Amino acid sequence: MTAALLSLTACVAYEPLAGVPKPFVESYPSGSQKRSILDLQATFAKRAPDYHELYEQALREDQNIGGEIVLALALTPDGRVADCQVIRSAMPSTQLEAWVLALTGQLEFGAVPGEGYYVFHYPLQFSKT
Repeated sequence: MTAALLSLTACVAYEPLAGVPKPFVESYPSGSQKRSILDLQATFAKRAPDYHELYEQALREDQNIGGEIVLALALTPDGRVADCQVIRSAMPSTQLEAWVLALTGQLEFGAVPGEGYYVFHYPLQFSKT
C-alpha cells in the first residue's frame, strides 16, 4: 500500500478570517475569546493519525487523490466545534471532504475565557509520499 502523509499547514502571517465567506462569519458573532494559531495547530496535530487514516481510505479508491481542503470553523468558548464547512477544495473526492468534516466536527479545542464564537479557516494538505 502506498504510504500517505498528511501535512497540517498554516501561514506564518495567519489571518483567521482570510477566505471565510461573509455569511459564515455573520452567522457566528465574534466575542472576546482569543485563540492562538499554535493552539489550533496542536489540536489538529493530535488527530493527525485519524486524518491520515481517512486519506488512506480515499487512496484505496483513487491512488491519484491529493490536494488541499480549506475549512471554515466556528468554535464555542468551551472549545466545541459549532460549525465546520469546506470553503475551498482542490480535492476531487467529495467523500474524503465529508469524512474530514465529520472528524473535524468532533475536535475539542479546549475552553478559553470569553464570549461569542471564534471563527477561523484552516488548510489541510493531503499528499502521498
